[in-house]
Amino acid sequence: MTKMIWNEAMKVGVEELDEDHIKLVALLNEVADAIATSQGRDTVNEILGRLMESMKAHFAREEDFLVKSGYPGAAEHQSEHDQILRTALELQARFRNDGSPMISVELVSTLQSWLGNHIQGADMQYGPRLNTTVFTSADSQNRCAVCAIV
Repeated sequence: MTKMIWNEAMKVGVEELDEDHIKLVALLNEVADAIATSQGRDTVNEILGRLMESMKAHFAREEDFLVKSGYPGAAEHQSEHDQILRTALELQARFRNDGSPMISVELVSTLQSWLGNHIQGADMQYGPRLNTTVFTSADSQNRCAVCAIV
């Protein structure tokens, strides 16, 4: 399985969000490694759980920043997050139920493709606006509509 490579061209220029993106890439690569080295269902499940929680936290933070900055595409951006999170959670549940390595491979491939495209597309569009807004995630509210899904 191919690993996702983080590079400077993927920086949106908002430190917290760039750090989140780096963490998501690292977790995707950790899942890919666990699958490639046949580390077993429990290990893959544990990493997938951390990945889903990191996605939820990142999406909530990013969406909060978009709303606070008055970004005009905030609702559409949230919709993109909701759609991929719903897909990822469905694939995770399928893997949890039957443990098929093909489902975990499908999940990693789907997320690698989506994350790369999303960062270099939709996320790059908000960069200039967020870079002119000062805010902290300490008071972030959970705006991610799908984040409550287990």
